[in-house]
Amino acid sequence: MRKFAELVPNEEILQTVSAILSWSHNIHLFDKARSLNEYIWYAVQTIENGWSLKSLEYHTETHVYYLASVAVLARAVGAGLSVISALNLIDIWQKDCPGG
Repeated sequence: MRKFAELVPNEEILQTVSAILSWSHNIHLFDKARSLNEYIWYAVQTIENGWSLKSLEYHTETHVYYLASVAVLARAVGAGLSVISALNLIDIWQKDCPGG
């Protein structure tokens, strides 16, 4: 529960998410999410795509959140983001990324 409170400090978000996701989904996300952004991203994807717990486990184990982040970065660079700005974004994502 402490990790959940740390990840989701806003009680309104807590009530909304816990009412929509199953407890099993939440437990898995408590264990795997390294940031509030990651938790929310996986929660939203689970809700929008109707992921079962097995699907959520697969997506967290294959680090889909980080792959999506890299895709966003690639689009930003392709859209003319400066190399320095792109490197700064990569540095931020690496600190949040598993093994980073």
